[in-house]
Amino acid sequence: MSEFLTDKRLQGFPRWGGALTITLAGLVMLGLSWRKWPDVLIDYGQQLYLAWQMAEGRSLYGDLVCNYGPLAAYLNAWVFQIFGGSMMALVGCNLLVFVGIAVFLHRLLCRVGTALSAIVGGLLLMLVFGFSQLTLIGNFNFAAPYENSLTVGLMAALAALWCGLRTLDDGSVRRALWTGGWLGLAFLTKPEVFLAGAAGVAAAWIAMAWSAGWGVARLGRLVAIAALGLLVPLVVSVLALASAMPFGTAVSGTLGSWSALVGSSTSELLFYRRGMGTDDLAGNLGRMLLVAAVWAAVAGSAVIVGGIRKPGSSSAAGPGPRRAWVGVVIALLVLGLGCFVVPLPAWQAVARPLPLAMLLIAGLALRDLRRQGPEQGSAEIAVARLAMAVFAGVLLLKMILNTRVGHYGFALAMPATLVVSTAMMAWLPAWVVRRGGSGVRAAGVCGGVLAAFAVVTIYKSTELLADKTVAVGTGPDQIFAKEDWRGDVVNAALVAIEKLPGDTMAVFPEGSLLNYLTRRRNPTPFYNYMPTGFSIFGEAPILQSLQKTPPDVVVLVDKDTSEFGFQYFGTHYAQQTAAWLGQNYIIAQQLGAEPLTGQGFGILVLRRRR
Repeated sequence: MSEFLTDKRLQGFPRWGGALTITLAGLVMLGLSWRKWPDVLIDYGQQLYLAWQMAEGRSLYGDLVCNYGPLAAYLNAWVFQIFGGSMMALVGCNLLVFVGIAVFLHRLLCRVGTALSAIVGGLLLMLVFGFSQLTLIGNFNFAAPYENSLTVGLMAALAALWCGLRTLDDGSVRRALWTGGWLGLAFLTKPEVFLAGAAGVAAAWIAMAWSAGWGVARLGRLVAIAALGLLVPLVVSVLALASAMPFGTAVSGTLGSWSALVGSSTSELLFYRRGMGTDDLAGNLGRMLLVAAVWAAVAGSAVIVGGIRKPGSSSAAGPGPRRAWVGVVIALLVLGLGCFVVPLPAWQAVARPLPLAMLLIAGLALRDLRRQGPEQGSAEIAVARLAMAVFAGVLLLKMILNTRVGHYGFALAMPATLVVSTAMMAWLPAWVVRRGGSGVRAAGVCGGVLAAFAVVTIYKSTELLADKTVAVGTGPDQIFAKEDWRGDVVNAALVAIEKLPGDTMAVFPEGSLLNYLTRRRNPTPFYNYMPTGFSIFGEAPILQSLQKTPPDVVVLVDKDTSEFGFQYFGTHYAQQTAAWLGQNYIIAQQLGAEPLTGQGFGILVLRRRR
């Protein structure tokens, strides 16, 4: 181990001090974003609606369609049953999941880095990813995520990775079983988190088997035990679902997105191609390489400031590396330059090279495994670095050429960002020390860049959050929306809906939060009428369900869905459904501009013809 990794003043920082610092940062961001986490119409309302309806007795996959595995939906429903139906009850559950994510990440970061780098990673988690809003809409945070399956699955996958690495310490059967069990829980959420967890564990076990010379029998034994653990949640899920629905439906529900995506053309929608970056292969690849060159220059600057001399020389006798205040001064200088010189759009592109960074880190870990010399550290650390790089890299596949911190990046790009921050605050300074330079000075440069990244992100987030001043809903269901955009119109729509008779309602193309706040259920299994839903299920089943059980009230909400390749509901897709609505419903009240016409935001409340 290098001097930088074993410096007692860096490693000896009290554990409670680091935990307290990270916790305080999280509480500050939680307070700044209080009740401003979800969007007033988009995505998150589905989580509340599903939980409410399941708590009322409707079955998932039978009475209610769902594109994902059952774990998160049933967890939400249990929260509603136990603590009562409210948004804040669900937020409390989400925050507990986030605490689990933070704990497992901290343990993993400590395993591959230093106490200091783990604290820096924890601060980035809280300040940048936990509760920020970096897009015009909310939902991309851990208090009210757009899809709970992603965050619940992420925690399970991280737990599987941690247990998988701990299994290598002593070959414990119990830990291997837990590894599989956690992977099984991740399978019951979303494919991307399960694949990341499985890939990370597989990379760790195969790499250790190769490095330590395990026989096929030993590796096969661990895999078999983990497979047994993985099957347990799946079998329990099938049996539990089968008690409320046909066996085939229970199996399909347990398979979640895997079965929902078979035969659908969802991945061909512009939204997903743009999110992945495949809509502009050459342009996105060029931008990735350009930003990667900038990050390489940052690393080079840290090396230069660190003042390396030659391999094998030591600066232990000199006072430079041990003067922490020098690193702090350098970090503050770099922070100032980063905040006041680098423009905001440039900071928004910093995550683009993360896939390349994970490939590089995985390659270096494999190199260290081959060498296994004292300067490269133990095989266990190299294996852990490889596993984390693989885990984080697989999570990035959904945005591989358009990696970003905002949007899905709050969860998918977060692990990779923390791996890079560990490289900047632990691995690079250690490399500088081994070559006779000052690890503290090198860490000062890297820390300043990371601090500037955090400050700029917080600034952008607080700007967007400050605009949310209009209260929508009441009591524990109250959230805040943007005043000059949709908040006032939504409030007026809620009043108009309450005046109409009946207890059922459908909102087009989306807006399940209106169903939840007015406590009017959708009588059909469908509750989202975006292009994605029509791509997965087809228009015929959706229209047939409306015809069979027509809702008392229909609400049309303005929503430009051009990001999916179809601009407006009823005009560019779902024309038959819109025509049926026009024949069977009349206008009760219009709030704002006429929706779905391009005239501005508005909501149209319709009642069924007598």
